[in-house]
Amino acid sequence: MSLPSFPTVDPPIDREDAVNQILSSIAMEELGLSHILNAEGEKLQYILGTLPGLSGPPATVSEVLAANESVRSMLETAVQNQLFLKAKMQGALTASPMQGPTGPTGPTGATGPAGGPTGPTGATGATGAAGATGATGATGPTGADGIAGAVGATGPIIYTQLRKPLKIQGKQKKSFPSITFLSRRQMSLLFFCAQKEALTMPEIILSDYFYGDESEEFVFFKIPRQLITDPKFKHVSTDAKLLYGMLLDRMSLSARNGWYDGTGRVYIYYSVDEICGDMTCGRDKAMKLLAELDTKKGIGLIERIKQGQGKPTKIYVKRFTTRTTPPKSAPPPPEPFAPISEVGKIDFQKSKKPTLIILKEARQSLSSLIHPSPPESPRRRVWRLSDTSGEKS
Repeated sequence: MSLPSFPTVDPPIDREDAVNQILSSIAMEELGLSHILNAEGEKLQYILGTLPGLSGPPATVSEVLAANESVRSMLETAVQNQLFLKAKMQGALTASPMQGPTGPTGPTGATGPAGGPTGPTGATGATGAAGATGATGATGPTGADGIAGAVGATGPIIYTQLRKPLKIQGKQKKSFPSITFLSRRQMSLLFFCAQKEALTMPEIILSDYFYGDESEEFVFFKIPRQLITDPKFKHVSTDAKLLYGMLLDRMSLSARNGWYDGTGRVYIYYSVDEICGDMTCGRDKAMKLLAELDTKKGIGLIERIKQGQGKPTKIYVKRFTTRTTPPKSAPPPPEPFAPISEVGKIDFQKSKKPTLIILKEARQSLSSLIHPSPPESPRRRVWRLSDTSGEKS
């Protein structure tokens, strides 16, 4: 089966001409339908004998019915064709015009008269490339001197022993101030001062900064020691004690927010969902811990007051200590007195050997260590006691 071929139209037609030809074909079809309808009407007139100038034998009833059926079938076909032509005509009339290619530029028109109004300013063009760096300018004048710093602390005084002046050929020569001589004692003092200065000098520590959540390293929950050591809190679970420490930590936040009731008591807000998130536990466990601390079912360290109407529950954190003074313990009974047995007489016998006393030598040795002096002649005085009576020999 070959494809349909369209005749060549010469000269070529444009879109507007094609639409006009479609409308013309619709009009020609409408004209043809009108002639068909007119012929069907004349056929009925002939059968009925009402056609002017033309008459025939009288028609029977069956012939009239057959003619009526033929006319009715023709009218139905004409109505269907009429609907098709209507849709065809609406499509042709509402077809959007297609924009064809841009035509060639027309010739430039004549220049208008001078003196017209100034047109609007055009858009700013792109920034050009940066130019070369210019020459360095002259150096400005020197600024004023800054404020002098504070005077430092006075250092330790070091006493030096200058060299004695020399006498050459009866003339006194000047000493050398740049050369100093330190004794052993002065050297020890100098070393002691330097060591003390090094110990007292503050050490410079180059510490690192805090980054991210490292600032929370030294934030802790405080759990009172009495909750661990007091026998009345022995039956309280460890998780309940931890929860009490977390409730105490929230007291400072409530004080900053100004959460006080009419009597000046501080209360906090700590929902069950927040407890579950902080302690990583279920809702039943959180409710059990709160009940363990509550005054109604637990130890009485907290008191919960429901506000209703969708408002959070107020929690009053109570003291874990009481103001009663503990009873004084009875003093221990005195120990029984143990009698001391009588000491017998002791016979002290006098030493028959003479005692050598060297107090003077000890004193001289100690004095020589503290205040050194030139060596003396090798003489030694010894005090002897011939007996215990204390006579000198």
